[in-house]
Amino acid sequence: MKRRGSGMRTVMCPICGRIYRTDREDQVCFNCRKGRS
Repeated sequence: MKRRGSGMRTVMCPICGRIYRTDREDQVCFNCRKGRS
């Protein structure tokens, strides 16, 4: 599996456990980020 230059990777949200893809360093999925703001 090749690493893409875009930096997209699959991470798990520590709050809800959802697996999601992100290109950023924040470890919270958009649902939790929206609900916690």
